[in-house]
Amino acid sequence: AGARCTAVRVTWRAGTAAGVYTSYSSEKNSTYSNGGTSPTNNFTDSTASANTAYLYKVTATMWGGVSPLSNKDLATTVIFTDPALIAQTTPVKAAHVTELRTAVDAVRKLANGGVANNFNYTDPVITAQVTPVQAIHIVELRSALDAARSTLGLPPMSYSAGATILTVQFAELRTGVQ
Repeated sequence: AGARCTAVRVTWRAGTAAGVYTSYSSEKNSTYSNGGTSPTNNFTDSTASANTAYLYKVTATMWGGVSPLSNKDLATTVIFTDPALIAQTTPVKAAHVTELRTAVDAVRKLANGGVANNFNYTDPVITAQVTPVQAIHIVELRSALDAARSTLGLPPMSYSAGATILTVQFAELRTGVQ
């Protein structure tokens, strides 16, 4: 079996008079649990499960009390082949589609209250030898991710136009799930 990510590093902009930050996480888009406290502007959630999506919020404890919860931030624990995708250098691989499907399905599960709600993808199994990466695979990933992000109350993604499959399109989708 390959490497499995089971930790998420959460960072945020530090407040001016904050003494302690408290992070909260959710696997179900509804109930947030206390993830821990930190005196700095970062926290590592070491209770995360592999191939799972989480929402995080943070509060700051200041002399005057506790701040309101921050905006939501999304993270997944999917490990990607070729962590840095470089346009016109990194070749598009079947693994990129498969990994993005895992991440998007994790976000869909989060948006569906923790219940699996996988998308019915064209060509369920992608391999370089049998099914090459196609534009429809990008379209489906965008559609599934956009619907889940909307349900979660996260801002919409902005995508590059064009029917040619480009490394930048995979990088954009990764930004939407990380």
